[in-house]
Amino acid sequence: MAGISSKAIGKLENRYKYDGYELNKDFDVNLYETFYRSHDPQLGRFWQIDPRPSELISLYSSMGNNPISLNDILGDTTRYFNNKGQSVGVINRGAGSVAVEVDNGMDKLVGIVIDALNSLSLTDDVMAVLDGALQKTGTAYDITSMSKYYEANADKNNVSTIDGYPVNSMENLKLNGKSIDSKSLKAEASISLVKKDGKITIGKNEYINKDLIRTFPPDGTEDGYTGAFLHTHPNMRDGKITWNYGPQLYNYSISPSAGPSDRDQDQATTDSRYTKGVRNVVVDKNFVYLINGTDSQTIKIPR
Repeated sequence: MAGISSKAIGKLENRYKYDGYELNKDFDVNLYETFYRSHDPQLGRFWQIDPRPSELISLYSSMGNNPISLNDILGDTTRYFNNKGQSVGVINRGAGSVAVEVDNGMDKLVGIVIDALNSLSLTDDVMAVLDGALQKTGTAYDITSMSKYYEANADKNNVSTIDGYPVNSMENLKLNGKSIDSKSLKAEASISLVKKDGKITIGKNEYINKDLIRTFPPDGTEDGYTGAFLHTHPNMRDGKITWNYGPQLYNYSISPSAGPSDRDQDQATTDSRYTKGVRNVVVDKNFVYLINGTDSQTIKIPR
């Protein structure tokens, strides 16, 4: 403490208050800030939705409505699902951005254990250890790595073709009736999924797509390759693209923010080259989707 007077020390303020959140008084905003979102004590609510919420309570809720026992400094969770895509339980502290598909027949037991853990006043370190053990009851997906891949690739790849037609030969290119620059059209990217440190995560083998509507899995030859892959849905507006190619008028509808397409779901079940007991993954600007062939069984996780 050399160089700091005892008087100055006495004026230092502890800014870490409610549930360990940091109080930000800059510009008189007076918000409690977490890593993922901000809490307004004047309103008694968060300004942003929980990045991985429990829909059974509220998208704006936190800590299972139990901030005393389930303090959650990051605003993060680990979420458990059965093989039908239904929520089994939520642990609001521990290993972080992870989704676990519990093995068939284990979902009820895991749900009971999670409820029991959440009722106890356990330290974060203890909860992290127990959460890690529970993850071994099924297939754990590293949602953080998948979200980061999307951020790095969502606007990276320009489209060179649409349904096989070269963009540089198109005339009157429009989206929803308004002229657009072809460079505003972004293509999907895909990457292999591997199992590492007990979790399904991003691999190294990539396929950078140049067509707006064609996605191909990468060649997965690396260690840990699961046979599944992730692909992105670009950050673009939904709508109808039209263009002239010679005398002919063409159109194609896109919905990159609508989640997995029918084609995505078909790939997850009908082509044995792509999956080996691990769900394929689609990521768009709002969600990470763990898919296995049907919308009702898709695991949908807010980014």
